[in-house]
Amino acid sequence: RFTKCPNCNGIFCSETSIEDFNAHLEYCKKGTKSTISPLVCLESMQDKSYNQKVEWFRDYIKALKKSTQREMVKLRISRENFLFDSFHILSLNSKDLYREFHISFEGEIGQDAGGITKEWITELIKLLFSEEMGLFCRTKTERVSYTIAENKECYELYELAGKVLGKALFENIPVNCPLSYVLYKHMLQVPVELADLAFHDSSLYNSLKFIEVNAIENVFFENFNVKLENSNQVFELCEGGNKIQLTEENKLEYIRLRLQFEAHKKVENCLESFLRGFYAVVPFYLARVFDPVELEILMCGSPVIDIEDWKKNTVYRGAFKPSHVVIKWFWEVVESLTQEQLSNLLKFVTGSERVPIEGFQNLKTLRGDVAKFTIEPIKHKKNYLPRAHTCFNRLDLPVYSNKADLERSLKLVIT
Repeated sequence: RFTKCPNCNGIFCSETSIEDFNAHLEYCKKGTKSTISPLVCLESMQDKSYNQKVEWFRDYIKALKKSTQREMVKLRISRENFLFDSFHILSLNSKDLYREFHISFEGEIGQDAGGITKEWITELIKLLFSEEMGLFCRTKTERVSYTIAENKECYELYELAGKVLGKALFENIPVNCPLSYVLYKHMLQVPVELADLAFHDSSLYNSLKFIEVNAIENVFFENFNVKLENSNQVFELCEGGNKIQLTEENKLEYIRLRLQFEAHKKVENCLESFLRGFYAVVPFYLARVFDPVELEILMCGSPVIDIEDWKKNTVYRGAFKPSHVVIKWFWEVVESLTQEQLSNLLKFVTGSERVPIEGFQNLKTLRGDVAKFTIEPIKHKKNYLPRAHTCFNRLDLPVYSNKADLERSLKLVIT
């Protein structure tokens, strides 16, 4: 059931694949600057700080990438058949998914050094999580988060969603689709408790909590069944549930079964497909060192864009410097933008709507090289607009003669 690394004596559980074990061996032999040894040992990692876990996780991802250093995976995507063409990744195994992707869009000129891959991942996630697709839905809470929609049997699409989210995490691309706390728990294979339902369906949680702590005789007149949303189907929580009435004596069993249904059974097959896709890219033994809150931070990055941090970690080229009048206008315009507009600007330049949790200092290319937000001057001509190089997180900014033109042009490209 267990294997020892001959270099560091690290213990590996039986679920570790041969490829991943070999990746660790290579990692060990070459050494690393990390202060955490990349051992697949849950017990040794759970008590570490979040930053230490992230360091360990990302170092191990680098080792997995090195273990599959072959030619890159090339995908040619048509904008008109965006989803259909993206289905190709379903045929890829874990080794292929670890490799660098090279995306090209039909009819468009562009060399993918990471920026086009980020755009493809961002747009594909936005499509898969859209209301039109109906694969995921908002949780019934005040907080914006997404969970698997019930009554859907598009299993391949759920596997695709899992693989794309996994690839985004693998490549350290923050995504703007926070999942429900319950779904994160499933991804970490942690048991779901009644309190977790508050982050999934607050009304249902309040109802079940009331049942738990109060006498319910002559208050609730329920049976052990649930009417499915958007259909006339009734699901029995247990055999013969239609005939079992909720009472004071059996209410705890009712709560247990109702929680099990809401958190798992009604989306069971879709959930399995989603997890199969996610684990194909991010092995479970790597993800499970995090708790649900940490996993969300790792996947989604920081939801709030800190302009001061942005300024502090910006690189200027050519004649540009912090005191240049065009740069002063630029930051004045940026400071006037809403968080949504800031996200659009960030996406325009970097390909991602969110900042890594470490802040702007950790902006990188898809290949893992540090690439801070950079502003480079270009000659201003009539109707010239700012240009972006998402592969390198660079903004080419025309040297405008007035702030109004700069503001109008910048808002135009991020709308």
